[in-house]
Amino acid sequence: MLTKILNLFALVFGLTLFLFLTFIFYSNASKKLTEYSQIDSNVLEKGIIKTDNNSKIFFIKVSNFNEDFAVYNMTKNYSKLENEIRIGDKIKIYFENSNPKKNEYLVVIQIEKGKEILVSHNKHKITYYFLTLLSSLVFIYIILMVIEYLKYGEFKNPIPTIF
Repeated sequence: MLTKILNLFALVFGLTLFLFLTFIFYSNASKKLTEYSQIDSNVLEKGIIKTDNNSKIFFIKVSNFNEDFAVYNMTKNYSKLENEIRIGDKIKIYFENSNPKKNEYLVVIQIEKGKEILVSHNKHKITYYFLTLLSSLVFIYIILMVIEYLKYGEFKNPIPTIF
C-alpha cells in the first residue's frame, strides 16, 4: 500500500513539475524583444573570460550602466563578436534584467550595432522552444505512465525502450 501511495505521489509530483517547467519555458520562448530591458551605450570594455565553472563567456561593459553583460555560446567561439565590437562602439543591448547579486553578469538577449544584429534574439527563442518541447514530451510520458499505473496497478516498463 505504501508503495502505491509513493508511486502516485511521484507521478503527481512529476506531472506538476513538468507542467510548470513547460509553462516557464514557453513563456520565455514567446517573449517579445520589446519586453526585455534595453540600453543604448558605448562599449568601455569587452573580452573573453573564464567563469567559476571554467566556461568561457564574452563580456561587455558599457558606459552609463553599473552591471556588465555576458554572451554565452556553447561552441565557445566568440571571434565574430571580438572582431565586430570595438571599444567606443555604440551598441544597443537587450537583456534579461535579473538579480545582479545572484549572477555576476546580466544575460544578453540581443546586441545591435547600427542596423546589424550581432547576437540574435532568435537563438534565445529557439533554445526555449526546444526546452518547451522536451519538457512537454516528458509530461506526456508521465501521463502515459499514470494511465498504465491506473490500468494495471503497476509499471511494467517505466523506462522507454529507446533507453
